[in-house]
Amino acid sequence: MGRKLEIELKTAQRAELETGYRTGKSHAFRQRCRMILLKADKIVTKDICPMVEIESETQVNGWIKRYRDSYHKYMDRIN
Repeated sequence: MGRKLEIELKTAQRAELETGYRTGKSHAFRQRCRMILLKADKIVTKDICPMVEIESETQVNGWIKRYRDSYHKYMDRIN
């Protein structure tokens, strides 16, 4: 069994993702916001897949990692 992919969201991050999930213009963007929110709620990837209608756990984890890594790089630049 591999390591668990975890993500923690600050209040502002969660609010931004929830807004994106509700009002995003593209289905793909709304879906990605939902994946990240579900993972932050400690839901395992295999349970997230059917919720967002994606069969590949690798694809879901890829988007979560991309968000996590991009956010940390962005925060390092502004601080």
